Parts: sequence; C-alpha cells; structure tokens
Amino acid sequence: MDYELVGHEDLSMHTFDQVAEKYHSTKPVISKNYTAEQDVRPIGQRRRKWERIKKVNDDCYLFVDSYGFGDDVFGRDWAGGTVDPTIDEQIMLAPMVWKRVDGQVFLKVRNGTGLSHAHTGRYYFLTEFLPRGLNFVSERGKQYVAARGKDGMLKRHYLPKSVTCGPSARAELEKLRQNGPMYAYRAISDYEAEDDGAFLVFKYAGDRVWQLVSEPLPEPVKQTRVDKEAKAKLKPYMDTFWEWACAYAPLLPTFDYQYVSKQLEVLNKYNVIGSPHWHSDAHFHPEETIEVFKDTKHEAALPLLVFYLSESDLKDAADIEDLRKCRAHFNNWANRVCGLVTTTTVYKGN
Repeated sequence: MDYELVGHEDLSMHTFDQVAEKYHSTKPVISKNYTAEQDVRPIGQRRRKWERIKKVNDDCYLFVDSYGFGDDVFGRDWAGGTVDPTIDEQIMLAPMVWKRVDGQVFLKVRNGTGLSHAHTGRYYFLTEFLPRGLNFVSERGKQYVAARGKDGMLKRHYLPKSVTCGPSARAELEKLRQNGPMYAYRAISDYEAEDDGAFLVFKYAGDRVWQLVSEPLPEPVKQTRVDKEAKAKLKPYMDTFWEWACAYAPLLPTFDYQYVSKQLEVLNKYNVIGSPHWHSDAHFHPEETIEVFKDTKHEAALPLLVFYLSESDLKDAADIEDLRKCRAHFNNWANRVCGLVTTTTVYKGN
C-alpha cells in the first residue's frame, strides 16, 4: 500500500516535471534573515522553510531538510564554528536528489549521518516527500526504502545510516578538536570526509514503478548462539534457582525501590554487577554470577533473585501459559547474565 498523508494536503511530487514545476512556482522566502541569493523555496508549508527544494541546474534538483551537514542555509553550527558546504557536498549529502540524464529520471535517497542515534527529522522528511511507488520504512532500528516493481509488488531495500559529513564539515571538526576540545563534543573519528556510498539510487520505470539501479547495500543482522555445553552443566542450578524464584515471587517486595537498591549494593559488593544503581541493562560479570547461581545460600543469591524478579512478570503469573512465558524469559535472562550468549553480526544482501 502506498503511504498516504492523513489530515493534510499531499505535498509529494511524483515526477521530475512536477519537481521542476514546484521549484519554479514557489516564491523564495526573502526577509532580514534570508536573501534572494539563498533562494529558500519551501517544499510544503512556508513556515517549515528549512524543508526546501534547491535547483542545481535544469536536470538536477535537491530536496533538503537541514538535518545534516550538507545544507548551505540551515547548516551545522558548533560553538561559533560553521560549515559552508560546496555544491558538490550539498548534492552528496542531500536526503533526496532528483536527476535527469538523457531523458531518464533517477532519484538518490540518503539516510542521516551518524551511527549512534536516530535521525527522526530525516525519517519524517523521507516519509513525507518520497514519490508514489517509494515508501520509507523504519522498523526495529533499521531503515528501508520499499520500491514498487512492474509486478506491483513492493520490495524493501536497506538504507543504512551514513558516516559521511563532507570535506568542509570534517575540516571544521578537526579545527574545533585542535582549538577548542571542550566544544568538539562529536568524536571526529566517527565521521568521514568522503562519500561512504550509503545511499540508494532508483530509476523511474513508469507510473509508481521504480527500479533500484545502485548496488543493494548489505543489511547487518545479529545472530546469537548459546553455549549449549556450558549451559548443560549449569542446568541443575538454573532449575533450582527457577523453583526458588517461583516460591519467593509473591513474597519479596520488589516494588520497594529502597529494598531493591540495598540488594543491588550487595550484588555490586560481590562484583556480580558493575554498578550499584538500578537499570535493566546492567552489566553482569559471568564468573561471579555463576558462582551465585550454584549456591542459593550465597549472600548475593537473594539479591540476584530480587534483580531477576524486578524485571520479570513472574509475580503476576495467573495460569500455566503465564508460567510458560515467564520460564522462557528466565531462560533467556539466565543465559545472558551467565555469559552463555555470543552475538555476532553477519551481512545479508537484499
């Protein structure tokens, strides 16, 4: 199903001619802040002027969202340091580049720059302004562009985040690092001057039909493996711990923050966890944790049980099905805190 805007006008442009017409029919925003030379032409509502269309030449238009390093008007500014990207950098970093070559139309789509955070502004922009036949999808922390083929079916193509900031931004980051480290809060090693190729290029192949013409980008997939031999040795102790958990779940005041905090201090004292403060993603030290699992009389055994119950639904289990789900959760939790799980990343093509 094509993405449909709900509750407001469809602002998308679906052909190259519509893009060109949009540019020429939109009056530039001119004020004390924006000059005629800057040519700020909003794609949609004029109050959202940072979402704009930029003409490079008669055969190339950029859709710019200001959410990145390649905007020459609403660009990055760090503690007095500014970036003035060249036109080549703007083309390289724009979220969408419409291009016409020998009568054929191509659209380049790019995610945001930076691997450590979500680019929600870019996601919104692509959702709003991709043409019919191309849908933006963000799912489980990954982004895709789904393209409709000649058979009418949508096929997803992985769209990774980029590490490219362009030569101008890279030079500015380096200057900040050298002259004002307290302001250079971005790790310069996380960004590259040259294009990393993290983009997709589609060719217009008919009404609502687009063909991927760039190389498909490999999608990282995490695979986990449980050390079955080590788990078999620990299974009797885990079974005992589970039975213990079932017996104590209704009795322990895991809702009491002060009580839980005291138990965490004990876990920290015995080096079972790396911090005495509560957070569900606490780092467990496997060797120490296994020693506690093996001895329910260990001083840290009850605190470990409290930690588990604090992130389990076991105390609210009402029937056999609830218990089954809780046992599966316990198995996964025990595998993790005992260091039995190895996670690797593999790449698959699409």
